[in-house]
Amino acid sequence: MSQNKHGEIDVVSATELSLHDFQSNYLDVKIPVIIIDCMKDWRCCREWVLESSGETQSPDLDFLSKHFGSSVVPVVDSETGEKTTMTLSEFCSDIYWERASREYIWKDPARLLYLKDWHFAKEHKQYCAYKTPCYFRDDWLNDWFEKDERGVSNSFSDLPDRDADYKFCYLGPAGSKTRLHTDVIRSNSWSAQIAGF
Repeated sequence: MSQNKHGEIDVVSATELSLHDFQSNYLDVKIPVIIIDCMKDWRCCREWVLESSGETQSPDLDFLSKHFGSSVVPVVDSETGEKTTMTLSEFCSDIYWERASREYIWKDPARLLYLKDWHFAKEHKQYCAYKTPCYFRDDWLNDWFEKDERGVSNSFSDLPDRDADYKFCYLGPAGSKTRLHTDVIRSNSWSAQIAGF
């Protein structure tokens, strides 16, 4: 494992990091870590990105539009924070993007929009885009909204708004960003980036 030197964030391979080591070296002592090699078998990593010979990959907007294009998704302007909705097909269309060999390029760098807080996992339950890494399976927030692996309702099943979840999908061009914020009810979250840099 890499050492935390001079405030740098450790980068650790999932093949070398046990759940116990994650909890004792990072979670319990509140030290951030970047865990690599968790996503090799994820379906979204195979199907949602274009083939690339470089280090970064571009999202495959044609695939996303073809398979999930009718989804109505929330879209935000990176600079103003203005929010709107549109279909995924519209967001992925040549109105906004230009295809250049092995990547898509955003047409209007003065107005960077990005797809924010799309509840993909809830909307497309049968797709199984990813498998939650062992480090993050103790998810008390989403436990409110899901059944356990045996299909048994959890103890929170009588709470209102059982149709919500806190699993979000984001998609945007290079340079798009979210404003400084705190996560839902100031919880902690984990993120995985499947394309871009």
